[in-house]
Amino acid sequence: MATVSRRFQALVMLWMLLLACAVHADFKKSYGLGLKAHAGADWAQSARHMREALDERSEPQARARLAGMEIKPYVPQLYLAFALAKTNRCAETAGLLAQSGVAGVIAQLPDLAQIQTQVRALCSAAAVVSEPKPAPPVVAQVRPTVQPAPVPAKVQTPPKSTTPVKGKAVVSKPPAPQPAPVKVASQTPSALLLMADWFVKGDYARVAATPVEPLTDSRAQAFALGLRAAAKLMQADADPAQAAQLRAAAKADLARARAIDPRFKLNPAAFSPRIRGLLG
Repeated sequence: MATVSRRFQALVMLWMLLLACAVHADFKKSYGLGLKAHAGADWAQSARHMREALDERSEPQARARLAGMEIKPYVPQLYLAFALAKTNRCAETAGLLAQSGVAGVIAQLPDLAQIQTQVRALCSAAAVVSEPKPAPPVVAQVRPTVQPAPVPAKVQTPPKSTTPVKGKAVVSKPPAPQPAPVKVASQTPSALLLMADWFVKGDYARVAATPVEPLTDSRAQAFALGLRAAAKLMQADADPAQAAQLRAAAKADLARARAIDPRFKLNPAAFSPRIRGLLG
């Protein structure tokens, strides 16, 4: 009887071991598929597989053994946040990046820190675009009240604004005043989102050359000028010969942003401490 019990216990332990191995393999498969979708810019599939990997294993690692002998960082939270940011679904991104262990792994690897910066830049731009604007004032149409003319026993000399009709004074009805047209500033949020996307992709020259005048909203214009300033600083790092000129142009963009919107400041979530330190 004791032998049967020991065999049963051994079978249970073997089954649990096999189940754990299957779960262990599943998170690797999901994560690998998520990385492949990320590389192919398939954000829907990347989000799906990274969420599956996160459900199967949530602990991030700077060095994780994936398929075969391949060693890579395991941070599904970061790649899921990036996929969500690319599809304008930023509500979850801050929570994902704040999960336990994520910041420690990202701090060890510059490539991951760059992805985190891109997530914050995309979501900051989306927040500027999606912020509701106050509704324009509604101008009510006021029509003058016209009192009916009395019928006197004797018709008096009619004023200039009356026309005698069969012994009755009929007051001519003046045209109703038309409400003044309400001007609504045109919005071009796609331009700001495009600039953020180019910045994320490293197309700094394109960002730096983009005019901000089509963005009629002051906050959007100021944010776009901040992006331009950051892009010019990145160009200065890559081109030492033009570095001084590019840094001066970046500071001019920042000064213009503050002139447009006195409350403007570089968002710590979107711009690195180095960029904020150089621009002041």
